Amino acid sequence: MKYLIETAIMVCITLLLIGDYFHETHVASYIPKWLLIIVIVLLFTKSKNWNRRENPTVYKWQLFFILYTILLIGVLTLLGGTSKVGIAFDNPFFWGIMGIAILEMIYSVRKRKGEEE
Repeated sequence: MKYLIETAIMVCITLLLIGDYFHETHVASYIPKWLLIIVIVLLFTKSKNWNRRENPTVYKWQLFFILYTILLIGVLTLLGGTSKVGIAFDNPFFWGIMGIAILEMIYSVRKRKGEEE
């Protein structure tokens, strides 16, 4: 129960990526994409664990989520899926976004350590 919101967000994003990579299958048509996006937005707004000042473990969660996303995209690619919207390892924008996310996380950790000293 501790990570219920985070797990629900990961399930929704996983379903969205499966629907994107295998858009011609029936799996993609069972759950409307707009519903998953609304659920993700609502869960992000309800989550109190994303406050970095009150919860220092949010960085571990962010790192896990980045690695999970990269692993999931790799597995979906190996299973023969192709992204309809272009989320792939050969897309420089994908790596740019991942790089920005990691740099932002590193900057925030250093800033937090500087505030504690």
